[in-house]
Amino acid sequence: MFVHPKWSAPTSRILTALTTAIVVGSCSSIANPRAGTNVNRDFSGDTAKIRSALQQWVVAWNAKDLAGMLSTWDPDAVESFPTRSRGFGEIRTFYQRYVASDRRTQQSVDFQKTAVSGDLAYSEAIWTAIDFARDSAGIEHQGPPRFSRSLEVWRRQSDGGWRIIRSLAFPLVQNPQSVGPSQRVDTLGAEQQIRNSLAAWLSAYDRQDYVAMSKVWAPDILGWYPELPPFTIDEVRRGLSRQRAQDPTRAHIDLTIDEVLVQGDMAVVRDIWYYTRRFGTDSTIKRRMWGYEVWRKQPDGAWRISRYLSAPEKWVRIQ
Repeated sequence: MFVHPKWSAPTSRILTALTTAIVVGSCSSIANPRAGTNVNRDFSGDTAKIRSALQQWVVAWNAKDLAGMLSTWDPDAVESFPTRSRGFGEIRTFYQRYVASDRRTQQSVDFQKTAVSGDLAYSEAIWTAIDFARDSAGIEHQGPPRFSRSLEVWRRQSDGGWRIIRSLAFPLVQNPQSVGPSQRVDTLGAEQQIRNSLAAWLSAYDRQDYVAMSKVWAPDILGWYPELPPFTIDEVRRGLSRQRAQDPTRAHIDLTIDEVLVQGDMAVVRDIWYYTRRFGTDSTIKRRMWGYEVWRKQPDGAWRISRYLSAPEKWVRIQ
């Protein structure tokens, strides 16, 4: 969701802030080193490829096809859950152990949304998993369905295919399709606090109040933005200690919150961040960034961001 916001002058390295990262002084877009110049740019075709790749993963998982499961992941992939993360090597080890075990989990996927921009894309999905286990007599029993929601960030490959470079998943208490309006009542207070926190962050950003901006992060914050190192609380601390000069090209940010889902002490926010940068009277550029945040309720009762993923589109010159 967010990018690390720019804490210092245009030539500085991007450091800290909310899913609303401010891009470094350079206006260049993020390039995929694996992508060739002859790659097909039919985005409707890309959407079909991405959905097909995810469906192929489901088929491979249900068949315990190790090679098929791994083929969906980019070697640079990171998979994140509310309490842990793992890279490609750990993903492979987990799959190997699952394939070698006598347990079985049947997976199915319900696609929610797919968006493509250049060599990056993201997809949202709701997953249903059913565990099967054998008792001492060897009889297999089926467990109750488990539900989860995920966001995948994809990168185009040199052959025109797509692989996952970042994945964020979190459990759902029940099938979201079965949740009625009355069940949202208890979550409204948490949702409003989260919306207020995002509004306060934007206000602090406009004032360049970096101390106030840092209050949105949980101590265990871990965030991902393409081509940048993971964002942690150490980045927040380093950012607060830096001297910052005024930046006349600093971006203006507008935010649209598409969805806030609250379950217990965890919430997931899906939003879109709109950046506008002006370079004097000569040039104006804009970009849109898709964000996904996992918020956790802290011991003091406040909701703060624990995980995020950012999927930025390319800068577009409008003047």
